[in-house]
Amino acid sequence: MVAIDPMASMTMEVTLDGLVEDLVRMKAFHRDAHPAATLVMAETYVKIIDQVFAKHHDTNRYINGYITALHDIGLDSVPLKPYKKSSRHDDYIEKLKEQYEGLVEKGKRMKGFLDLARNQDAMDPPRKDGKPRKKRTEQRWYRKLERLYQKNIKRQTDAFVSYFEATSTESILFIHGRKGRLLKNGLVGVSRLDSVRSRIYGGNGRMTLLGQQVIIELHNLEPHSRIIETRPGYGFPHKTAMIRLSVLGAKNVSRRYIERQAHLMNRRLVSAGEIRAHNAQRHTILFTNDAA
Repeated sequence: MVAIDPMASMTMEVTLDGLVEDLVRMKAFHRDAHPAATLVMAETYVKIIDQVFAKHHDTNRYINGYITALHDIGLDSVPLKPYKKSSRHDDYIEKLKEQYEGLVEKGKRMKGFLDLARNQDAMDPPRKDGKPRKKRTEQRWYRKLERLYQKNIKRQTDAFVSYFEATSTESILFIHGRKGRLLKNGLVGVSRLDSVRSRIYGGNGRMTLLGQQVIIELHNLEPHSRIIETRPGYGFPHKTAMIRLSVLGAKNVSRRYIERQAHLMNRRLVSAGEIRAHNAQRHTILFTNDAA
């Protein structure tokens, strides 16, 4: 049994009874022992993240990204979790509503200034010398305001789409906006709106054989997965799981390392699409020799 204590206020245990013995037995007697043992460790990696960081699974989109990646390499023993509504779903809807209404009010004010300038141009008498006055609609400030008004209309549309998705879909991913950043020319850039993602991105996986090495790649494609895995408030699930599995020989390798080793062995990496196209053989045909 391996005790996992990622947070002082929370102690959980992941039972790995017999796992080491199973790995040793597979390596000794199974002709595909090394790949099979690595698959067991990949499955255990996802189970550790699922159990230890259960309180952070707000919508189950993050953990399902890894489970989908497991399914991609043929490990179907871990079922997908049901997608659920975020605990802050109502707060997100209210925030998106306020954002949309604020853009509408700003657009009305801008349109009022534009209409006033056009009306004044229509009513202004000529100058004393009889020449027409310079049109406000031809001045630089007016053209700039007109461009900003058109951008505001587009931002209103984007804000309404996000609000509509949040009200019509339960399992959403809320993306926080930010204020405009100071640019090098001294101007402030355009702020990014709060938005939502209703699409389920999932994940993908791949198993690679490099000589005696077996490398399994599990990619979580959910947009917020990088935030969860790099910010201290979430407990570093990937790092924690790899530390627990390091006693069994698991270690991280970079994508650059995989590509370099494949080049040295004159092998071509099979893409995820090619693997899916050969479902019946995807556990045995993992590389294609360029010379074949």
